[in-house]
Amino acid sequence: MKDKKLLENIRVIKSLMIETETNEGIVSDLQDYLLDKVQGALGGTDLGDALDNLLDDAGSSVDKIKSAFLGPDKKQSEMSNDEKRKFYSTVKDDDDFYGKVLWGLNLPVTKNNIDFLKLWRIAEMGTEKTTKGKKSALNNPLNTTQGSYLDNNQTNYNAVGVKNYSKPEYGIESTIKTLKNGLYNCILDGLRNQIPYEQIADCKTGTSTKTAMDTWGTTSKHMKDVIRAHKNTLLDPKKIQRQPILPKP
Repeated sequence: MKDKKLLENIRVIKSLMIETETNEGIVSDLQDYLLDKVQGALGGTDLGDALDNLLDDAGSSVDKIKSAFLGPDKKQSEMSNDEKRKFYSTVKDDDDFYGKVLWGLNLPVTKNNIDFLKLWRIAEMGTEKTTKGKKSALNNPLNTTQGSYLDNNQTNYNAVGVKNYSKPEYGIESTIKTLKNGLYNCILDGLRNQIPYEQIADCKTGTSTKTAMDTWGTTSKHMKDVIRAHKNTLLDPKKIQRQPILPKP
């Protein structure tokens, strides 16, 4: 009976590993724990085979997390600002854009963290389905108002001062600079420590009486509403606009 229950628990764990992000450290700890507990004791049994498969899948999940985002050859601390911008300029798609923001913030580039930024994007601009054809700020998925002193072609997207950046590297760098200005440390800490999304959305930095999301302008309430509505769905945030939408002739 115990073996049957454990087998079922293993299936649940495998399902969760497939459906949600598996933190690399958690996977490693899980592998070590299971190996310590069962190594040599269950060889050749159905339960032993199930555990072997779980460990194999866990390792595969870690490999997928690592390979989904390819960082530069150099350590970030050894790179000049120009080298970082060159790396940021190689954006392949939206996931890579979010990944480069996380990398620039020295945060784990995991699906869990990328999904949080996608949910934030939905809170700021809606889903692709509901906003198709609507313009959004260029290379600025989270709608920062941070100016880029290098981007001579930046413009204002709206009256609030949200910026259109002419190139992805300027948008990534400005988003990173905004998030590192000291007002949003609790968001960074939450992503670094993989705490639940709702807690990040409700966090306050230092002695601030406002949540970090309220300070940003998204608002904590709206962010939490978006998280509840979308976190268990296939996320479809408004695509990051990298080129102006030209009027039809």
